Amino acid sequence: MRHSPITPDIKLVNAALPNQTAPAAMSLYQMALDRGLVPDVYTYSSLITVLSREQRTGEACRTFLGMLSAGVLPDQHVVCSMITALRSHSQVRRPATAPGPRRPGPLPGAPARPTAPPGHPPPAGGRAGLPALSGLRPRPRRAPRRLPRAWS
Repeated sequence: MRHSPITPDIKLVNAALPNQTAPAAMSLYQMALDRGLVPDVYTYSSLITVLSREQRTGEACRTFLGMLSAGVLPDQHVVCSMITALRSHSQVRRPATAPGPRRPGPLPGAPARPTAPPGHPPPAGGRAGLPALSGLRPRPRRAPRRLPRAWS
């Protein structure tokens, strides 16, 4: 862009940032700062998106903090890009043999599940405390509506 008759402004930089690799995007951002251009929320959003796409979470966080210190308030796209960057960072650091989600047990001191009173059989239906569903019938299915000939 140095020998181009086009004078770059921040909109041109914003348009070029998303299609760059992380090093190229950072150098384009630095070039914009060197020319005295003031980055806006779109500049930061594009830069954070590029950094998160290449899993450079630390640089994305530093860029986000730089945006806040410059007085630019984040919008929903910046927040979404930061969430993506942090999520990809957590997936990179997670071990390959991580255990699956665990079902929580009863809380300490919690009462036991309700059962039938002494001398009474447990309720039908298989699960204590729930009514039996054997008496219910499924609803009859209706035939699908046909469209009038004028609509088809």
